[in-house]
Amino acid sequence: MARYAVPGYIAVRERLIQKSPSGHRFLLYFKGWNIGNDEKRKVLDQLCTQTETETDVLMAIATRQSSAAQSAGAYMLSGRLTSPFITGMGNPHPVENGFSFLSPYGVPYLPGASIKGVVRRAAEELALMNDDSPWTIPLVWVLFGFEAGSAYLTEKSEHLSEGWPSIFAEWVDEKADADKLLKTWLDVICPDKDRKPDEPGRGPSEILSSWISENGKNACKEIHWKGILRFWDAFPSADVRLDVDIMNPHHKEYYEGKSPPHDSEQPVPIFFLVMKPGALFNFYVELEDRCGLLDLIGDWKSLVSEAYNHAFDWLGFGAKTAVGYGAFKRDTEAERRIEEERMAEQARKEAEEKKQREKEKKKEVRGGTCVTARGRKACASG
Repeated sequence: MARYAVPGYIAVRERLIQKSPSGHRFLLYFKGWNIGNDEKRKVLDQLCTQTETETDVLMAIATRQSSAAQSAGAYMLSGRLTSPFITGMGNPHPVENGFSFLSPYGVPYLPGASIKGVVRRAAEELALMNDDSPWTIPLVWVLFGFEAGSAYLTEKSEHLSEGWPSIFAEWVDEKADADKLLKTWLDVICPDKDRKPDEPGRGPSEILSSWISENGKNACKEIHWKGILRFWDAFPSADVRLDVDIMNPHHKEYYEGKSPPHDSEQPVPIFFLVMKPGALFNFYVELEDRCGLLDLIGDWKSLVSEAYNHAFDWLGFGAKTAVGYGAFKRDTEAERRIEEERMAEQARKEAEEKKQREKEKKKEVRGGTCVTARGRKACASG
């Protein structure tokens, strides 16, 4: 009989496991370690029932993030899932495909690092492929950080990355020298210390042209700049539901090199967890101004909003986005509702503080004696 792999001093009971979040049942107390592939579907189906504990945790996280965002001045926007969503497929698990749950809470989430990567890609596409967008590659570098391995700096073939290298090289020749943000940022990350006061320094176009040349590859690797945007982990709304999806690969023996492809092979289904469409995610982005660059950026929230919209419409989040998973739609109505709730909560707190101040003002100090509004003696000094 299979036994749970936990220390003996932990009182594990079936009823307690059934009340635990889905992440704990999937990772800590999974019942399918020693069962066949046909039984894995049934075990995964049992994980799709959301518990009261999981609902409470997601609601608490949402409240905590909203409060922290208000204190940090973070920007928030909402996206609603319109297709099945999965993240963490590469994590090891008995069903061959994992899923990302936040430890130690056991709730599904989308890591901030993954969000940053998708939104950065969206910003790069807007900067290089959309002439009407305010996004530029220097804005990408300043906000997201510099990456020496970016396709427009390293790719040689015009067939890779939609011809980005030639597009970027053209931008460098025509517009780099007029970009104030780029010039200021270059002065910060690679100041020309050997230049004499009466000598003109290298212009932005000359510096960037050296980076994309064969001899400038090593120079790019010496640049270290952390972006001034911070992307928080995103969590689904408390009404999130999990589901079981299936991959049904054919010609398994052919791909393993055992036989030629033919129609009589027996497919081996692979089951994996997904998140059902309809869940609402709140995405938070925080900005930390450094070196006075914020004054040259302008409305950073509008830039982030445009990048998210592009990511929602064209890229998607999580795994298997190329086949339709992880598609989102911007939910402005949810944003409006959340903002109204935040304003109402702020008004409530301000009313309570005002009431407390008025209560304290009713106390008068007369000759070292504390007297209440009704004139009764409350305390005396010395």
